[in-house]
Amino acid sequence: MKKILFILILCLNIQLLSAQSSFSEIKKQHSWAWLGLDFSNTKLLGSEGFNDPKKIIDHYFIAWNQLIFDEGDKYNVKGAFKLKQLYTEDSYFDLHNSNVKLNKIFADRSYSISESDINNIVKNYNFSNIKQKICLVFIVERLDKPKEQAVIWVTLINSRTNEIILTERMIGKPGGFGFRNYWAGAVYDIIKQIKKKKYKQWKKM
Repeated sequence: MKKILFILILCLNIQLLSAQSSFSEIKKQHSWAWLGLDFSNTKLLGSEGFNDPKKIIDHYFIAWNQLIFDEGDKYNVKGAFKLKQLYTEDSYFDLHNSNVKLNKIFADRSYSISESDINNIVKNYNFSNIKQKICLVFIVERLDKPKEQAVIWVTLINSRTNEIILTERMIGKPGGFGFRNYWAGAVYDIIKQIKKKKYKQWKKM
């Protein structure tokens, strides 16, 4: 009897999750996976600020991801989203990010990603090895040296259906000593924005 009841509750939770279409409908019992930074569609603006683009693809894309996981107390995604539990997959985007083409990494000042582009990106994610029902990713649109900003789409996904629960284009201010820390500072800034005001706004949507 207990086994049957457990299965019924599990099925109900799955149905509730698959029916959700907004951030405000997410309940505390739903499990989250934090997958990190997706650079697969990122462009660099301002060649004077990126002297070694090959190293950025081969090294820094991995280093930035590793940093935000290794220093989770600083890059506190769990706290920003007021979660009791957050699972992490720190290597999820390693393959995606390593496939960026060197001859396509730079763009002019008009480059941007649309919400439709985000939908197409998310459709191609493979969550077959992700046990959690909700996945959080930061899809990096561009690192813009002339404007001194990073543009990132904060995106929450139903891992069972690849449907987007929430996506919003946010701008982070970089800062810090050294190239790695400077651009990681933009991620830190966005996480602070989420904690300070965005979380409350999203819950009211």
